[in-house]
Amino acid sequence: MKFSFKKRIAFYNLFAIASLTAVAFIAIYSVVYYTSYKHLDDDITTEKNEVFANLDWDDHQIIVNKMPEWQEAEHKQIEVNPTFIQIVDVNGNSVFKSVNLQDDHFLFNPKNTTVVFYNSTINKQKIRQGQFPVFNDHHKIIGQLTIGISQQESYNVLHNLMIILISTYIIILLMLYFIMSFVASKAIAPIHQLIHSASQINYTNINSRLPLPENQDEIHQLATTINHLLTRLENSFYQQKQFTSDASH
Repeated sequence: MKFSFKKRIAFYNLFAIASLTAVAFIAIYSVVYYTSYKHLDDDITTEKNEVFANLDWDDHQIIVNKMPEWQEAEHKQIEVNPTFIQIVDVNGNSVFKSVNLQDDHFLFNPKNTTVVFYNSTINKQKIRQGQFPVFNDHHKIIGQLTIGISQQESYNVLHNLMIILISTYIIILLMLYFIMSFVASKAIAPIHQLIHSASQINYTNINSRLPLPENQDEIHQLATTINHLLTRLENSFYQQKQFTSDASH
């Protein structure tokens, strides 16, 4: 499919602006995404420090001390901003889990040796989780601590932001297409005028010249060059005509 010059101008400009807009929107979403999950991860890390402060261990097992803060409402709630806690030993056996987990349990990587954060779902609720290996005094892993907090608010914000950005992007592209088409039409109007004027010139009015655009730009230069060419053709035409006339005598 061949596009007209006007459509090519509109397309190239549209592509350039659309690319820049996409980069800007991706940057906005990335910043909000990072900020949202960084806040959740910081909350999980704070909770982890509280849990570790109340844990003890020997060479092979984790010892859970009685901790009043684990009886707080946030660890019993399921619906409103819950905080879930699960501790397992190296064999995957449950050492402790918060009341709000009930019969559920977190999936975890038993071979995990570093701090990891990831998303999951529990009780049909979107959860941000952090998994932390528990080391004994000999730096040997004796279990895994998993902490989860609700990420529903962050998810809703990111989901709504995504819809807004995509909708806005589509609207911007549609508006830009019509704007660029209009601008391209105005930009190439002098070219159409040159085409029309040039199509009217033949050997009977070879002394005619193309009108020069007001702006001294490339189109003006093109028209001037064509006029110079017409002048040379006119001179050549009359020289040939004179030569033919002289030869006939």
